Amino acid sequence: MRIFAIACALAALFAASQSPARADFRPKVEVVAIQGRPVIHVNHRPAIGLDDFDRAGVVAGRLNVLIDRGLDPRALSAIKTQSGWAVVAGDTRIVEVTNREAKDRGANAESLARSWAANLKDLLSLPGLVATPPRLLIPLGETRSVRIGGAATGPLSIRCDNPNAAVKVDQEQRTITVAGAIVTDGVISVACEGATLDVPFAVRRYAAHIGDARIGFTGNGPSRERLTQLVQQYALRAVAVEPGAKASIDGPVAIPAIPASVKVPVRAEGENYIPVRGEVTISIERENLISREAAQLYYSNDPEQVRQYGTLFAAPLNPSAPVRLLYHHQNMMPNSFTFSVALVNYGSTPVKLQVVEGIANPLVDTVQVGHRAAAWFLRSLFTDSGYVIDINPNEAIPLLAQSLQPRCTASGIYQFRLLSGGPVWIFVRAQESGWDLPAQPPPPSTEIYASPTRRIDEQYQVGGRWAFIPIGKHAIKSAAGDGALEGNYGVLYDIRVRVTNPTNSPTVVDVLFEPSAGIARGVFWIDGQPVETQHMLPPKEYPLARFQIAAGATRDVRILTMPLAGSNYPARLIVREDRVAALQRAKQAGAAVVADPQPP
Repeated sequence: MRIFAIACALAALFAASQSPARADFRPKVEVVAIQGRPVIHVNHRPAIGLDDFDRAGVVAGRLNVLIDRGLDPRALSAIKTQSGWAVVAGDTRIVEVTNREAKDRGANAESLARSWAANLKDLLSLPGLVATPPRLLIPLGETRSVRIGGAATGPLSIRCDNPNAAVKVDQEQRTITVAGAIVTDGVISVACEGATLDVPFAVRRYAAHIGDARIGFTGNGPSRERLTQLVQQYALRAVAVEPGAKASIDGPVAIPAIPASVKVPVRAEGENYIPVRGEVTISIERENLISREAAQLYYSNDPEQVRQYGTLFAAPLNPSAPVRLLYHHQNMMPNSFTFSVALVNYGSTPVKLQVVEGIANPLVDTVQVGHRAAAWFLRSLFTDSGYVIDINPNEAIPLLAQSLQPRCTASGIYQFRLLSGGPVWIFVRAQESGWDLPAQPPPPSTEIYASPTRRIDEQYQVGGRWAFIPIGKHAIKSAAGDGALEGNYGVLYDIRVRVTNPTNSPTVVDVLFEPSAGIARGVFWIDGQPVETQHMLPPKEYPLARFQIAAGATRDVRILTMPLAGSNYPARLIVREDRVAALQRAKQAGAAVVADPQPP
């Protein structure tokens, strides 16, 4: 993990503290012999090279007098004289540069004078002390150092106004180091050769510490939209923020094909914290689970038409078997609200669970929205395609937060399988904005039904009675035994039909869907192939499948379906011989054509 401090935070942390060098430092002027020639040094750096030591002493003396009088380096300049050029400070001449002297140096008097004036101006302008950096921001538990430079080169004397700060000075390296033992502030006062400097420092916590994360998936995994949400959600969960700090995604995230690993840029910041930036590495890995049937159906449809805010459904997950949740709610309020589905771990240990889902975007058409949710869910269910999430103790995880406009309906189906830990509660809520959950679990909802799978074995013999298979007719009972789910919405039907042709002629057999309670749609998987119907009104029949069956042959057909929220169930499936094929077979056999048989 890499953490980068954000430089702009320094200004806020040190807004009240400045670090100017105070002007008690007197520049040093001295004559130094270099290779037998006098060189005037200012602040230990060469400024003017001359040929005569006596002349150099005179120039150095003039500079010292000017410095004692408070020389402003900006007053230094080069001017033309009768004999050449001179370096002056206002009206005071410091050194004369003759044409002959310049020629001996391979230059002209003007350029040499200007060069000396510039050197003096630069060296006399050097502050006595300079801190690099000028202030220190120290992460708690770490150390940071400041290097002291400037014209003053003698031993450093330091004083800290905070007795709780651990401060050390290295005279050889000319550095001052502060250890961030506790969160605190202070100022280090540095003195050397009359120069003084204040170096402010602050010890702060990082706004967060960045970890890694893992997302498990089963089957073909979640939808790309859901995977994107999970990656962003898990990235933020991997950022352990300090109280009052906030984490956010810090750039675009490229979602790869799974399984894979993805790096998510994040940042965290907060008042009086050191901002951090870094990357959360998220591994997306397959979980090898053996699929299991749902033992209970949670039915969130009361009220179907929502007219006030509140909890629409709440119940703990079954710790020993998967549960299926179907929700279908229409907003009948004059304003939009947030419709949410969330999981809460009220226990003291982490929770791990599998989620298989089918979610529709809200629509005004109550039939269409239920159809889309079921089509997505059944496709995921039959391939056991979902994701595995972890929930920490006392943590809430939002699975869904939709803005539900007036007259629109939210519809979806989830299947949850608790793998470890608990108890975990599922909440379906309508709130004015955002989402939140009660601190303690409420009394559980009563719309909980047992055994939400119906297995039906049926037979059809060519030339005999048609097979009529009811869907949603025989209501399943509530888990408490005091109610029934009319229409069996959300119940999985696993239908196996054995078709036999005892005749001497090949023929064609049809599978049809017929609504009987009102407008309806259907989603079916027939021998592993998905089939969806349009909006239908009774007594219209919709062909789902057609297959040929040879003379004397037998064929087993498997049909999977579910009564759809928003549609009107019960309905029925019909398995029969194609009418045209039946007529042709009857003519070939010389038999009379009979009327369509009716169900018993």
